[in-house]
Amino acid sequence: MRSKNNNYRSSYLLSGHTAETINKHEEFVLGLWEELKRKTSRKKCKLNDASEFHKLNNEVRTLCLASFFSLSSF
Repeated sequence: MRSKNNNYRSSYLLSGHTAETINKHEEFVLGLWEELKRKTSRKKCKLNDASEFHKLNNEVRTLCLASFFSLSSF
């Protein structure tokens, strides 16, 4: 990964960009990457919460149906 990063920097420098420009761009990209990781983490939590909610709903429905059928047999 390091040599790939150095190759990227070298080609960027050859195209007329300064080290400062490269550093600013790198910070910008890293900031976007961190934001993406935070968003995906929040999304994962929401999906887990939704999954737990649906599992609970299914259990409640099963219990309600079981109690209904056991009461109706009397």
